[in-house]
Amino acid sequence: EVKLLVLHSLSRQGTMIEVQVPESSGHEILDREAARAIGSAAPFPPFPEHVTVNRLNVKARFDYLIKARP
Repeated sequence: EVKLLVLHSLSRQGTMIEVQVPESSGHEILDREAARAIGSAAPFPPFPEHVTVNRLNVKARFDYLIKARP
């Protein structure tokens, strides 16, 4: 099992501000594709009015199970 953590930041308007991989899987392709998957979902909806922050940091953990082909 391979794990990685992606941190992405959104503006109030739902715009992607930043994407980071603070905990790498050790496999560049997995790290890059996890960050790309989140980035491709942008833009996100604007924050609801009851959310008062100007920037939202979201952590997403990806868990991969890599199996060899028989």
